[in-house]
Amino acid sequence: MNNEKIKLKKVYDKEEVDSIIRDVMDDFNNRKQERRAFELNWQLNINFLLGNQYSYITNDGEIDTNEKQYFWQQHEVFNHIAPIIETRLSKLSRVRPSMTVIPTSDDDKDIYSAKLSKNIIKGLQHRINMNQILTEGTKWSEICGTAFYKVYWNGKGGVQIGVDEVGNKINSGDVEIAAVPPYEIYPKTISCDSIEGQTSIIHAKALHVDTIKAMWGVDVNPEDIDVLSLENVSSVGGLGYSSSSM
Repeated sequence: MNNEKIKLKKVYDKEEVDSIIRDVMDDFNNRKQERRAFELNWQLNINFLLGNQYSYITNDGEIDTNEKQYFWQQHEVFNHIAPIIETRLSKLSRVRPSMTVIPTSDDDKDIYSAKLSKNIIKGLQHRINMNQILTEGTKWSEICGTAFYKVYWNGKGGVQIGVDEVGNKINSGDVEIAAVPPYEIYPKTISCDSIEGQTSIIHAKALHVDTIKAMWGVDVNPEDIDVLSLENVSSVGGLGYSSSSM
């Protein structure tokens, strides 16, 4: 008997895989439905910010707009919300949180390690353009009342340190930080207001099928979904007045 290590790999059959997918999708749909009321308020806030002051939430749980009942009625908009938000974002852009590292003791080695770690953090923030990430997160927070910052490890980042057996590049990896709008976050329960109290959180993001193919090498069928963004705003209006719509 030799001492070679045998690697065992669990093989899932199709029925087991389908069952896991169904459970995940059912859980996701339940979270979606539970979060529906918050999402409607976020959409209404965005409409008000963009100038759709006649928008409202219907009894069916949709966003609708009160139209003119007669042709002679005026439908002008006086948007007092957008200037307030823009002023707040301008002030908050000058107030940036700064991360620091505190030594655990007055030993010279600890003090030197703290200074070195602080410089590493500063270099990382500059490399990933942390100022722009904070700006995007602050914008979502002002509009929706909340925003998230996701810190994750990018295995394809960093510098190349070698190649694998088929010639693919192997990188050292790097830390990445992304500003995540609340639309993409689905907690286990909305009754808990802290992340620490959540047993699980689903981060659902819409990706193009080509992006999925490039990242995971899997072909998926495309489908039409509604994606909310602060960009791509078109102007509509009449009688010399204009407003904006998503």
